[in-house]
Amino acid sequence: LVRDRKDLRVGFFQFPLTIGHPLAFKAAAAAHCFGAHGGATAVEFMEYFYPLRKDIDFSSVDLTNYGFAELKGLEEPFLACYMKEPNIRSVLNAMQMAVDVGVAHTPMIYYNGLSYYPNDILALLKPEAPPGVPAAEPADPPSEPAP
Repeated sequence: LVRDRKDLRVGFFQFPLTIGHPLAFKAAAAAHCFGAHGGATAVEFMEYFYPLRKDIDFSSVDLTNYGFAELKGLEEPFLACYMKEPNIRSVLNAMQMAVDVGVAHTPMIYYNGLSYYPNDILALLKPEAPPGVPAAEPADPPSEPAP
Protein backbone atom coordinates (compact mmCIF):
# COMPACT_ATOMS: atom_id res chain seq x y z
CA LEU A 1 0.00 0.00 0.00
CA VAL A 2 2.73 2.46 0.96
CA ARG A 3 4.69 1.76 -2.23
CA ASP A 4 1.65 2.79 -4.28
CA ARG A 5 1.06 6.02 -2.38
CA LYS A 6 3.62 8.74 -3.09
CA ASP A 7 1.89 11.01 -0.55
CA LEU A 8 2.80 8.73 2.38
CA ARG A 9 5.98 8.51 4.36
CA VAL A 10 6.42 5.76 6.88
CA GLY A 11 8.53 5.90 10.02
CA PHE A 12 8.86 3.25 12.65
CA PHE A 13 9.51 4.07 16.29
CA GLN A 14 9.56 1.94 19.37
CA PHE A 15 7.62 3.39 22.25
CA PRO A 16 8.03 0.92 25.13
CA LEU A 17 4.92 1.39 27.26
CA THR A 18 6.28 -0.15 30.44
CA ILE A 19 3.13 0.35 32.52
CA GLY A 20 1.21 -2.26 30.57
CA HIS A 21 4.26 -4.19 29.37
CA PRO A 22 6.90 -4.49 32.12
CA LEU A 23 9.44 -6.21 29.85
CA ALA A 24 9.08 -3.59 27.11
CA PHE A 25 12.12 -1.60 28.23
CA LYS A 26 14.54 -4.51 27.87
CA ALA A 27 12.91 -5.66 24.64
CA ALA A 28 13.29 -2.14 23.24
CA ALA A 29 16.90 -2.00 24.43
CA ALA A 30 17.64 -5.25 22.61
CA ALA A 31 15.81 -4.08 19.48
CA HIS A 32 17.86 -0.87 19.45
CA CYS A 33 21.05 -2.96 19.56
CA PHE A 34 19.85 -5.21 16.75
CA GLY A 35 18.72 -2.15 14.78
CA ALA A 36 22.38 -1.12 14.55
CA HIS A 37 22.77 -4.15 12.27
CA GLY A 38 19.92 -3.11 10.01
CA GLY A 39 16.25 -2.42 10.46
CA ALA A 40 15.36 -5.89 9.20
CA THR A 41 17.29 -7.45 12.09
CA ALA A 42 15.35 -5.35 14.61
CA VAL A 43 12.07 -6.40 12.99
CA GLU A 44 13.18 -10.05 13.03
CA PHE A 45 13.94 -9.68 16.74
CA MET A 46 10.47 -8.31 17.43
CA GLU A 47 8.95 -11.21 15.48
CA TYR A 48 11.09 -13.59 17.59
CA PHE A 49 10.32 -11.92 20.93
CA TYR A 50 6.61 -11.20 20.57
CA PRO A 51 5.28 -14.80 20.53
CA LEU A 52 7.54 -15.69 23.47
CA ARG A 53 6.57 -12.74 25.67
CA LYS A 54 3.96 -14.64 27.72
CA ASP A 55 6.61 -17.16 28.81
CA ILE A 56 9.28 -14.55 29.58
CA ASP A 57 9.71 -12.91 32.97
CA PHE A 58 12.31 -10.66 34.56
CA SER A 59 14.58 -13.63 35.27
CA SER A 60 14.62 -14.80 31.63
CA VAL A 61 14.29 -11.67 29.48
CA ASP A 62 18.06 -11.12 29.18
CA LEU A 63 18.66 -14.75 28.19
CA THR A 64 15.85 -14.55 25.63
CA ASN A 65 17.35 -11.41 24.11
CA TYR A 66 20.82 -12.98 24.08
CA GLY A 67 19.35 -16.12 22.49
CA PHE A 68 18.35 -14.07 19.47
CA ALA A 69 21.85 -12.58 19.30
CA GLU A 70 23.23 -16.13 19.22
CA LEU A 71 20.87 -17.11 16.42
CA LYS A 72 22.10 -14.17 14.36
CA GLY A 73 25.79 -14.56 15.25
CA LEU A 74 25.73 -11.14 16.95
CA GLU A 75 26.73 -12.15 20.48
CA GLU A 76 29.75 -9.86 20.75
CA PRO A 77 28.21 -6.66 19.38
CA PHE A 78 25.02 -7.35 21.35
CA LEU A 79 26.89 -7.65 24.65
CA ALA A 80 28.85 -4.49 23.83
CA CYS A 81 25.56 -2.61 23.33
CA TYR A 82 22.82 -4.13 25.49
CA MET A 83 21.88 -2.16 28.61
CA LYS A 84 24.96 0.05 28.33
CA GLU A 85 24.53 3.80 28.93
CA PRO A 86 24.05 4.83 25.27
CA ASN A 87 21.57 1.99 24.78
CA ILE A 88 19.59 2.94 27.88
CA ARG A 89 19.63 6.58 26.78
CA SER A 90 18.22 5.68 23.35
CA VAL A 91 15.31 3.81 24.94
CA LEU A 92 14.65 6.66 27.39
CA ASN A 93 14.69 9.12 24.48
CA ALA A 94 12.13 6.97 22.65
CA MET A 95 9.96 6.90 25.76
CA GLN A 96 10.17 10.69 26.04
CA MET A 97 9.24 11.06 22.36
CA ALA A 98 6.19 8.87 23.04
CA VAL A 99 5.12 11.21 25.83
CA ASP A 100 5.79 14.28 23.67
CA VAL A 101 3.64 13.06 20.76
CA GLY A 102 0.90 11.64 22.99
CA VAL A 103 1.24 7.91 22.37
CA ALA A 104 -1.62 6.28 24.27
CA HIS A 105 -1.54 2.77 22.79
CA THR A 106 0.46 0.62 20.42
CA PRO A 107 0.46 0.31 17.58
CA MET A 108 -0.46 3.93 16.93
CA ILE A 109 -0.59 5.38 13.44
CA TYR A 110 -0.74 9.06 12.55
CA TYR A 111 -2.11 10.41 9.28
CA ASN A 112 -2.57 14.12 8.68
CA GLY A 113 -2.06 14.81 12.38
CA LEU A 114 -4.73 12.41 13.67
CA SER A 115 -4.16 9.01 15.27
CA TYR A 116 -5.78 5.85 13.94
CA TYR A 117 -5.92 2.18 14.84
CA PRO A 118 -4.23 -0.05 12.21
CA ASN A 119 -7.45 -1.46 10.74
CA ASP A 120 -8.96 2.01 10.46
CA ILE A 121 -5.94 3.46 8.67
CA LEU A 122 -6.09 0.66 6.09
CA ALA A 123 -9.69 1.60 5.28
CA LEU A 124 -8.72 5.27 5.09
CA LEU A 125 -5.81 4.68 2.74
CA LYS A 126 -7.47 2.34 0.25
CA PRO A 127 -6.46 3.44 -3.25
CA GLU A 128 -10.09 3.80 -4.36
CA ALA A 129 -10.93 6.25 -1.56
CA PRO A 130 -10.96 9.87 -2.76
CA PRO A 131 -7.92 11.78 -1.47
CA GLY A 132 -8.66 13.76 1.68
CA VAL A 133 -11.93 11.94 2.44
CA PRO A 134 -11.50 9.90 5.62
CA ALA A 135 -13.13 6.48 5.55
CA ALA A 136 -12.60 6.02 9.28
CA GLU A 137 -12.82 8.19 12.34
CA PRO A 138 -9.63 8.90 14.32
CA ALA A 139 -8.91 6.60 17.23
CA ASP A 140 -9.95 7.65 20.71
CA PRO A 141 -7.25 6.65 23.17
CA PRO A 142 -8.36 3.59 25.14
CA SER A 143 -8.81 3.98 28.88
CA GLU A 144 -6.28 1.19 29.49
CA PRO A 145 -3.06 0.32 27.66
CA ALA A 146 -3.56 -2.13 24.82
CA PRO A 147 -2.33 -5.70 25.49
